[in-house]
Amino acid sequence: MSSTLRAGTHYERGGFGAPRPIHPHHPRVISVREAARLHSFPDWFRLHWTKWHGFREVGNALSPRLGRAVGRELIHALTIKPRRPTTALTLGSPELLSLANLQAAKYFGADMERIPRPG
Repeated sequence: MSSTLRAGTHYERGGFGAPRPIHPHHPRVISVREAARLHSFPDWFRLHWTKWHGFREVGNALSPRLGRAVGRELIHALTIKPRRPTTALTLGSPELLSLANLQAAKYFGADMERIPRPG
């Protein structure tokens, strides 16, 4: 049992800062990864590296288990027969997970002119 995990909004936008849940056994707030686990995200799922954005991603997300259940019911209601893939894809090197956006674009040969620049 856990409190609702909310992203919250800044007071300038008419909202409030959502309080982070307190750990049930230790005198601290839960971590982003613990919040993700409570929300049914698998441990391999990558979240933003900052606490603020990570909590915001989890708080704004639909629970993966809920999404799967709703998707199954839609498939059933629409009488859709999903096809299973016939080939497996290799995931590549785990080091790819640590690339920043521009590093990944260069690695995969993306057209650098199409990538928006910050600022």
